[in-house]
Amino acid sequence: MTDSKLTEGLRITSRLGPVNKEIKGIAYDSRLVKKDFIFVAVRGLSVDGHDYIEDAISRGASAVVAEHAVELKRARQLAAQDEIAFIEVPDAREALALMSASFYGHPSKSLSLIGITGTNGKTTTSYITKSIIEAGGKTSGLLGTICYMTGNGITNAFNTTPESMDLQRYLRDMVNNKMEYAVIEVSSHALSLRRVEGCSFRTAAFTNFTQDHLDFHGTMDAYYKAKSMLFHYLSKDGSAVLNTDDPMIRPLARTLDCNVITYGIEKGAMISAENIRETGVRSRESGVRSREKSKLPMN
Repeated sequence: MTDSKLTEGLRITSRLGPVNKEIKGIAYDSRLVKKDFIFVAVRGLSVDGHDYIEDAISRGASAVVAEHAVELKRARQLAAQDEIAFIEVPDAREALALMSASFYGHPSKSLSLIGITGTNGKTTTSYITKSIIEAGGKTSGLLGTICYMTGNGITNAFNTTPESMDLQRYLRDMVNNKMEYAVIEVSSHALSLRRVEGCSFRTAAFTNFTQDHLDFHGTMDAYYKAKSMLFHYLSKDGSAVLNTDDPMIRPLARTLDCNVITYGIEKGAMISAENIRETGVRSRESGVRSREKSKLPMN
């Protein structure tokens, strides 16, 4: 894939150097750059990828995507000499995510992608969801706090939600392994850092919202806005699944412009649990069209 094709759709501030260079891979860690890779200079919490542009070039990068043109004198010199392409963007994380989705062939469009966010319960909900899918005779991958399951064995998780490039690679693995569904825990950090940019979710669920991660987000309002960003990535026919027992989530049922499914214990939810007992989990679910019983033994 050429760099011009790979960067289609990006918000490009300026561009120097050659066009239509063949790109063989993407890296956001300069140590992983190989010949004819495109290096994306991402600014992290403690390390700034812009400090490693020359290292990436020395390892064979043929193109660089970065945010700060003024700091990249060496890269601009090389671009002017037609040795590398230099692409300046306002948001390198957004660019990394969109390029990764393109490089791996937009795998989320070939999966029924289910995203689960919330302060608590993401991991439990993701495993229950995966089990229900598989009990129905379908295949499902999973990416979450504990591990990643893509059909290539089980990989210990580094982040709840992988970095965007790794996320797209894992989704491509699922598609290649004939998975039909992918269940993803989507953290507020991942949403703020644009890791799911370029993903198309069929379902997005919000389990609950309580105080957490203020060291990262600063305020509860910023934290809530980050969580709510998940619904921005719903496909046109996608559905939002909301716990309307939570007073912070309830307003979304009225404001989201998509199909909304509400659940809870309190009255008013489209799907509600009744007669819950502390002997495992036994309940009766009342929906718009039916009433069902379920049993989840705790042994």
